[in-house]
Amino acid sequence: MYGGVISAWFRARSGYFITNQNHFNGPNGTTNPVWKTLNFLIQWYLNFADHVIIPDYPPPDTISEFNIQIPDNKKTATSFTGPFYEFNPDRYIYEQNTIFTSFGGEPYKSPDGTRPSGR
Repeated sequence: MYGGVISAWFRARSGYFITNQNHFNGPNGTTNPVWKTLNFLIQWYLNFADHVIIPDYPPPDTISEFNIQIPDNKKTATSFTGPFYEFNPDRYIYEQNTIFTSFGGEPYKSPDGTRPSGR
């Protein structure tokens, strides 16, 4: 997953990285040495990318807002594209026994336990 951007940089090719998370922390912004190290390594790694694509809405409507931190010097090399596919939650029946699985991102970061407004 991470080798492509470094390989592109090493071969002097354009490298693009698609992600919805470049920052890790616990509920209410808690952190630990592992997350601090991981955050440092991810930001270092993203320096090798020519551009970072985030398949999400731009702020203030960003769904991944608690998982994304973009340094000021990287804002021009970052694009929010909106979702890659249309999702209609009305197609699903939600019951007491519904299991939610998050692949990437951490939904517990929303301060009130709900999705950010507007979504």
